[in-house]
Amino acid sequence: MNQKLLNSSMISIDKAHTSLQNMANSFSSLSVIETNMTPLIYYDPDIKAVLFDIYGTLLISEAGDIGLTALDQGEDRLFTIESLNDKREIRFNRIKSILLERIKAHHECIKNESTWIQYPEVDIISLWDEVFQILDFREYNADILSTTALNFEVFSNKVWLMPGIVPLFEFFRGKSFLLGIVSNAQFYTPLLFEHLLGKSLKELGFEEKFISWSFQVQCGKPDPRIFKNPLIHLNRMGIENHEILYVGNDMLNDVVTASVLGLKTALFAGDRRSLRMREEDTRVMDISPNYIITELNQLKIILEEGLNEE
Repeated sequence: MNQKLLNSSMISIDKAHTSLQNMANSFSSLSVIETNMTPLIYYDPDIKAVLFDIYGTLLISEAGDIGLTALDQGEDRLFTIESLNDKREIRFNRIKSILLERIKAHHECIKNESTWIQYPEVDIISLWDEVFQILDFREYNADILSTTALNFEVFSNKVWLMPGIVPLFEFFRGKSFLLGIVSNAQFYTPLLFEHLLGKSLKELGFEEKFISWSFQVQCGKPDPRIFKNPLIHLNRMGIENHEILYVGNDMLNDVVTASVLGLKTALFAGDRRSLRMREEDTRVMDISPNYIITELNQLKIILEEGLNEE
């Protein structure tokens, strides 16, 4: 398929949803592993919009992050790859080594071609096209690649809803806060999120113009450019950066990146697997989050006057 430009815009969303339904037995409840962090929470009357990270913040991730950046977490089990005329079981570590090598190659290529992308994001469909070629699968299409990518993510990185997420979005219902997402992600990230919640992003209160996925903008956190489009739209509505709260679990990717743009930040320290303090990274040394939360429901205290910590 290398004669065609493959990307995530080519996939069939309906087929991806069908694949998730067929994989229902692959999802099971995960529990958080508590941290020793002390919450720092107080009411802030200035906040008018809230932007969220996904992995490790709204979703528990067994690997602690999106699968592509946490491939070492996978066991060396057999993974089934099926094309139009072939079906084989291949070791996880074999696939992992190919993916990691191709990710590195794509990152180097993007950096060489672009003068502004410091933290490039790959497109997972193009990567899997290369994996199929290397493994000598000859007959396949974009839907097969997307289904395989989705299956591999579920296979290698179990995810579940973070405790408190449902009542949190019930709290937002009817409130005036504008909601958005800025997250390192692939095409399957919003699909997994919606599948687990049983609601669309729109039904949850997210507006598309306030959402930025790294695979779509071709760069990922900690590059502040990933925030560009949501901030442009919020600023046009009269909301200044200091009136925006960003919630994430990574001191560098989330807290530092949002802070340098003038956003307020809430470090989510609710799960030890995904909490990234980055204490040895000099970029985080002079930056502190405005708030520290260990449960999602603590956001309500920051956003609504008169609520007390339970």
